[in-house]
Amino acid sequence: MYSAKVISLQLKEVERKNSPCFSTGPVGEDLYHWEAIITGPKGSPYENGVFKLDIHFPLDYPFAPPR
Repeated sequence: MYSAKVISLQLKEVERKNSPCFSTGPVGEDLYHWEAIITGPKGSPYENGVFKLDIHFPLDYPFAPPR
C-alpha cells in the first residue's frame, strides 16, 4: 500500500531527527496508529507540560489527513 510506504518513510525521518522535546511512533505494530508526546519548552508558559496526541492515519494517507 502506498500509504504504508509514506508512513514508514516519515517514521524513519522522525527517528533520524531525534528531538528532545518531541517523540512519536506507532502504537505496537500498528503503523496506522501512532502516539506522540510533546514536552513544553523551557522558559515558556508550557514548561514542564507533557502533551500526548493519539494519531490515526487513514488508508488513503497522505491524500487524507490523519485524525
